[in-house]
Amino acid sequence: YLPLALLVQHQRPEQAMEKVNAVLATDSTHYLACHLRGVLHYRQSEWKKALQDFDRALKSQPNHLPSLFDRAATKARLQDY
Repeated sequence: YLPLALLVQHQRPEQAMEKVNAVLATDSTHYLACHLRGVLHYRQSEWKKALQDFDRALKSQPNHLPSLFDRAATKARLQDY
């Protein structure tokens, strides 16, 4: 998880997306990978894709606070209150 987070933090979205997708190809319920992919989509203004990934993360880990927060921020962007 840490190497993926570092790629996201250091503005390497293409590399991060490749690695996150590789993780999800082997474990589609990996909530941290779902959350990171949601963050990547959010940063690209792909609100619906971001929301889907945050929802996926929360399905696996309902109390994951970063996913809850980011989901709320995404719904606000979509004006879905």
